[in-house]
Amino acid sequence: MPSLVASLQALQERYKSISTVNSSMLQIYCESLAARATQITHSSESVEKTSDMFIGSTTSTTPLSIDNHGSLEYFSNSFWANCNSLYDIVANTASCVYNIENRERNVSFYKLSIEADKVKNQNSTIFSISLSNAVLNASKALTYKRLVKYRNCSLHRRTICLKQQRVTESVNAAYTGMTDGVITTSSKHFVCDDPYSINPSFSKNRELLPEIKAIQKRTFEDINKIVRQI
Repeated sequence: MPSLVASLQALQERYKSISTVNSSMLQIYCESLAARATQITHSSESVEKTSDMFIGSTTSTTPLSIDNHGSLEYFSNSFWANCNSLYDIVANTASCVYNIENRERNVSFYKLSIEADKVKNQNSTIFSISLSNAVLNASKALTYKRLVKYRNCSLHRRTICLKQQRVTESVNAAYTGMTDGVITTSSKHFVCDDPYSINPSFSKNRELLPEIKAIQKRTFEDINKIVRQI
């Protein structure tokens, strides 16, 4: 599959001579999608770089209280917001082509999903069934549903509850030439099962970094598929 950037370039090329499409506005949305994808990658990489920081209590397993801007909280919140925004921008991109909604601020991925469902059920012909399928597959993905929860909670309610698990290993000098008391320490961070819960639990053992990587991968794949069908 072509990269997202290549798909965005192809999209602009398809509609550059179509009088019913505002090519300047379409270019703005395509540039916004590319810029947001870059911001998502930066946030994800920043989470990875800071994921081994020891923050808060020295207890081996404890909820984190993170309050500095160079922290996992800051970068993960940035990731949730930018990732969710990417879906809304692609909805505006589709609206620019198909005139789903005249007022830009009223367009969201949720609204695009409603239109896609109408197309699937043959209650609308506003765009193709292939675009409808791409939108609905993305909206029904478990990664997308979790992303929406993370974004809504971190943006509108409170900091998402994270747990830090630190593992310390020591090795004694069993053989000649080995250094006695070699100690290695690593840490993992887990995101709570349901960010909406007022009593957060961690029974699913959902590690923060793999969760972010999985959501990022699925998001880029879904947005690329949607762009190619617009």
